Amino acid sequence: MRILVTFIALVLACSGDIFMTNPKGSNNRLNEETNNRKNAARLFDSQNNNKGGYNVGEKGVKKATNYLGQYQMQYFESGPKGNDDVSRLVVEWSNQHGCGATPNVECNVVVQYMCMNDLPGEYPKSTANNDLEYKRRGSYMRDGVNTNTQDYIKEPERDETPEAFRARMEANNKKTDQNRGLHESLEYYDMCRHRMSNYGLYHADQNVNRDRIGYKSARRTRQNRNGNRRGYECPEERDYYPYWHPTIQGNFDKDYQRTPWIDAGYLGDLNCGTVYKNSFNTVNKGMCVLPQGDNNKNRYYGKSITSEDCAAEGGKWVMFESFLEVLTDVQTEAECKARAATVSSVQIVWKPLRSDMEPVCIVKAKGPICKRAPTTRVNHLGNTPDLTASRFDWNIPHFPSGDTKRCVLRVRYNISTADYDTFKTFSDQDYQVAPNRVTEDPDIDVFGDGVGLTLALNTAQFGRTFQDRSHIFLVKERTAEMAGKKLYNLNVRGQRGNIVQNYPSVEYDFIPDDLSVKKDDLVHVQWAGYNTNVPNRAGEGTDKTDRNNFVEMDGEINTSYPKYVADSKFWENVESVTTKGLAGKDLAIDLGSVGYLKYCDVDETVPEEVEVTSPLSEKGDDKRAVAQCPSGYVVVDCRCGDGYPAGYECDGVQLDQGRSQCVAVSAKNVVKAVAKCSRKYIPNKVLYSRKRVMRSEKMEHSCPSGYTMLGCFYHSHWRWHSREPIADVNADATVKMDGNSCSYLCTSRQPYCDATAICLADGDNRWKRTTCPVDGSDTPLNGQLNNAPASFFGHVLKFKKAVGKVTYMCTRNNNFTNRSQKGTLTVTA
Repeated sequence: MRILVTFIALVLACSGDIFMTNPKGSNNRLNEETNNRKNAARLFDSQNNNKGGYNVGEKGVKKATNYLGQYQMQYFESGPKGNDDVSRLVVEWSNQHGCGATPNVECNVVVQYMCMNDLPGEYPKSTANNDLEYKRRGSYMRDGVNTNTQDYIKEPERDETPEAFRARMEANNKKTDQNRGLHESLEYYDMCRHRMSNYGLYHADQNVNRDRIGYKSARRTRQNRNGNRRGYECPEERDYYPYWHPTIQGNFDKDYQRTPWIDAGYLGDLNCGTVYKNSFNTVNKGMCVLPQGDNNKNRYYGKSITSEDCAAEGGKWVMFESFLEVLTDVQTEAECKARAATVSSVQIVWKPLRSDMEPVCIVKAKGPICKRAPTTRVNHLGNTPDLTASRFDWNIPHFPSGDTKRCVLRVRYNISTADYDTFKTFSDQDYQVAPNRVTEDPDIDVFGDGVGLTLALNTAQFGRTFQDRSHIFLVKERTAEMAGKKLYNLNVRGQRGNIVQNYPSVEYDFIPDDLSVKKDDLVHVQWAGYNTNVPNRAGEGTDKTDRNNFVEMDGEINTSYPKYVADSKFWENVESVTTKGLAGKDLAIDLGSVGYLKYCDVDETVPEEVEVTSPLSEKGDDKRAVAQCPSGYVVVDCRCGDGYPAGYECDGVQLDQGRSQCVAVSAKNVVKAVAKCSRKYIPNKVLYSRKRVMRSEKMEHSCPSGYTMLGCFYHSHWRWHSREPIADVNADATVKMDGNSCSYLCTSRQPYCDATAICLADGDNRWKRTTCPVDGSDTPLNGQLNNAPASFFGHVLKFKKAVGKVTYMCTRNNNFTNRSQKGTLTVTA
């Protein structure tokens, strides 16, 4: 038997890896803190280098210990109108062996996704043995919390009896593990392993082994002749596109609504007619369905892949419809047509999901986008001529039900050789030397003298598919305020480490980093990071952690400093669609602090300035009295206190602990400190200017231009000598302030005196409110974001007017010569 395949995507070379950078591709990684992934067979067969991939996102500041601590990226769906209200996600990857206009290879890239309803209560948490838990463990899509592969018990004999099948599947259901990742379902893999291979496929000289069930099954291919299993992926479906069999994940379940693989895009040789005619999006696929019996637990899927063989097997050839979802609340054809009239971004049709069932209201994706693949050169995981990695603009689908979906995206990279015609070469040419000359490591008598030159030719890879997949992500229903608007997703790619440590992954950057939108468009700023990077990699802040933020820059893209929020005009014209009432500087604080800080509510009963006097220090050597300003206040004047016992005096004062403490010191005397504290100034706009003069000289001290003096005081300098502290400044020196300057006569017992002037920057520098942690704690935000979360849902931004071009950055990771994490956002009319 030979099944002719209309279009076969075969692939070439031993090192053509593909690594997805947005959404972050896992390459089968999960949470390992090692350079190499732990399990290349965890979920799928990537054929990639073990070093690539990104870990699953995490919500907090520490490694997640269970699935609740993981973070799934959350995208909003496209609207019903098509191009007018799309939700656009830039899918980005790099492929190692070239594509597009590169003449060295023939290639294509296939982008697909698979979804199901997001049902948090259905997430598998139990090891109980019942039908409900079997369904959860064997079908609910998840990233998992350990790196082990799901188990599988294969058919033990050629003709498995119904009783043996039921017992084996019961054992398989018991072995599925709620803590292990799962993309394809257990039932999907059992269908694949039981189904016959397409015997028309060209295998060159690869001996594709038969199975114990007596024939070659779909788990064996030229690229995987031993039928090795990776997750519950079907090897034959993985290696060939478009696939001739429906990629359904089992019988339709109205609660889970698990979709087959949906085609989003085909980027290749522009053979679009063939793609459209064979995509499961646009054409039904047949499957051999067997009687299930009264208990409904017998095997319902046959091994045959043609209608003739199916009839001989005692089954029925059933045609299956691809679907995004089924609108179970729609009961009639008229209702379904009415719903269809309101939507143009997807198709809504009244059809049976399978030809032996009654029709239902089905939501279907349109045909895949077909275009030429981006051009990249061979032997290089690099950029296209556009100076970006390879990209595909994916319009996230619209789900009319409004249900939240959990999905996975995969990118397959197929490279083929022109040594044989992939459209006309089939299994009847296996093991033939001429005309194809495709054999394993052949010796070619190039010189005609009987001495052959050996080619490095692996026929299992002379035509090869590589793959990467995202972690699980959510697709959410749009809010009413998003209706009719285009939405662009602005994310962060990369992870901790320099370019050498990360390769073949990448360093931090925004994606897209140069985005232009219209005033009425929306932009969703969001990122995923984790706390499980490889130890000791280059980066800022706490080792092993990713941290990001979104801060406006005070200059063009070739500068390095952020703009003060108080000075921003951009944020005055931006508000959040996803957090009602959050806008302007409040929104800037939220994105800049990763949701850690907010503006504290103004309490008019709290004074803007307070004076704090320390207790009198105790007797003895090395006296220090500390006047501590309240939280949120800074010192604007610092002096020795009054009311000492007879014979005691203060030697001087100094500033300590982040400008929030005034410290009075004395060699032997008891002292007091008095601090004048203010909460109305931006701390980083208060300049503490220090000056030194020699003994017996008069000090004249002024603030720099553009600053106004708030206070002026002595510094205390003291040193140890024979265990006796010696004060440098006498208390009888008097500081006089006059406008923007201060003066005093140095009467120190030491050769010099120091004083500090407190100077406030002129202009818009009064901060009527201050920031405080959202959780109500007293722990300030760490400047390197160490105590901010690794991932952030962020905000969907709405613009009040066309603000033109604004530059933005991540303050933690933008490190000029090491890595650039900056971008531009242009909002036009």
